[in-house]
Amino acid sequence: PPPPPRAARSKLGPDSRFALGCAGLAATFWFGVLAVGVYGAFLSPDDAPEPPPPIPADLAGTWTGKITEKGEKEGGWKAKFVLRKGEQGGKATYRDGKCTGSFVTVSYREGILTLDTTFPADKPDCDGGDVRLSLRDDGRLDAVYPPAGERKVEAAGKLRRK
Repeated sequence: PPPPPRAARSKLGPDSRFALGCAGLAATFWFGVLAVGVYGAFLSPDDAPEPPPPIPADLAGTWTGKITEKGEKEGGWKAKFVLRKGEQGGKATYRDGKCTGSFVTVSYREGILTLDTTFPADKPDCDGGDVRLSLRDDGRLDAVYPPAGERKVEAAGKLRRK
């Protein structure tokens, strides 16, 4: 029987194969450098979300008062916030205790502490959302609820520390 056919030999010499191998390694290296750079640019510590701010000492305490919607002369609801110095959340109570929920701090800028309040889903009459708190010169706390969700108008009130 005739011998089996021989495998075709490469027409590239040893120097050409070495050069191709080096080019492949270099391309792989630079692809890796580029991938790490792109990955690092999107996940740099500068882009990480800031933790919620702590409650400042001058706003700490239990605050209560009446909140009314803009333009209302009567009505409104009672609000109570328990703010503990250094914490990033707490307890909010509305409507004479019918609405008991929680809040987390969102921001603290120029003396205004913004809270995001949430209430249990089984309490549809309890309206959560942002409330902005700021200390007044007379020692009371302004509470302002911007229009959001089902609340179509601004609501506000002055709270006293217990």
